Formats: sequence, C-alpha cells, structure tokens
Amino acid sequence: MYQSLPLEAEKTFIVPAFNPDDFQKTELTIVVRAETEKIQLGEENYIAFVCEVSPLNETHYVTEDGHLLKVEQPSQNVTIELGESTLPEPEIKVVE
Repeated sequence: MYQSLPLEAEKTFIVPAFNPDDFQKTELTIVVRAETEKIQLGEENYIAFVCEVSPLNETHYVTEDGHLLKVEQPSQNVTIELGESTLPEPEIKVVE
C-alpha cells in the first residue's frame, strides 16, 4: 500500500481498505508525522517516515520508497519488526 503513496512529512492520506472482521469496506486515515526516525533491523539502518494509522490505532514506520519496516500497536503493547525473508527461494521447474 505505501509504495503507491507519495509519502511526505505532514501529509494525510485517506485509503480505502477491507475490514476482515465484518467483511466491509472501510477507510484508513494515514497521517505522516513531521519527523522521521532511524530504525535498525538486524545490521541495517533505515530512515523511516512515522505514520499514524486510524482507526487501527497503529504506528507504521515506512521507508521513503514505501517499504513497511515496523508496526506498533500501543493499545496491545505489541511491536512487529519486519525484515528480509530468511526462507530459501523455491525451486521452480518448467513443465513442457
């Protein structure tokens, strides 16, 4: 989703979304804070926009090119850090 948004500090977006709890369309309001934050994942450092997402009451940390790095859910005291997949690439066979 973030890769399709022109992220800038102090910008607000209204994004249509699907709510799986009630199978209804909803809208997310994404407010990009004025300041960025340095995020370290593994040995890599990133500069991230800090986005407040309602009505989810989440904070998302997103790179300039739209990659989601971290999600915080303060109401549940949960932080999810995202990184590169460590799963091996699947072997793809072509059947002729």
